[in-house]
Amino acid sequence: MPATPTFMEIFGFSVPVLPGGRRIWSPRFKRLITERMDAGDLTSSRLPRNVMFPNLIYQWRMQARGKPVGRAARMADISPATK
Repeated sequence: MPATPTFMEIFGFSVPVLPGGRRIWSPRFKRLITERMDAGDLTSSRLPRNVMFPNLIYQWRMQARGKPVGRAARMADISPATK
């Protein structure tokens, strides 16, 4: 049986936190954060410490723009060998 998550409140959202500490960010939450940062209403200094990290927000912003992140981005940088 899967473990039951706990919840934390952040910016008016209830975010599930799994027993290992992993947080499950909803698409609505990601959209709100990226839109507020793009508009200048929210800065990384106002993000809760040890909860949301700037690199995570960067990934959300790139995903919202349809750009690959993580492994997909690294694989896109590899060009096939030429003879």
